[in-house]
Amino acid sequence: MTTDHNLFAALTFALLAGGMAAIGTEMLSPRHQAPSAATATAMVTLPMVTVIGRRSASTALAAEARVGQPQQVQ
Repeated sequence: MTTDHNLFAALTFALLAGGMAAIGTEMLSPRHQAPSAATATAMVTLPMVTVIGRRSASTALAAEARVGQPQQVQ
């Protein structure tokens, strides 16, 4: 029981230390500059697409439930 508590404590501390390291590096890294308005941006226009869907008129049942009869277990 004590071994489990020590393991969980070590894993919790490692997770806490990793999170603090990730936050610290993000805080200390230089900020990325937003692109200026003068930066050219390529615009792509795709042709219009018409989607036609039809439901199949299948009458097959995926599963059939029989009411009133208990299931037989072998």
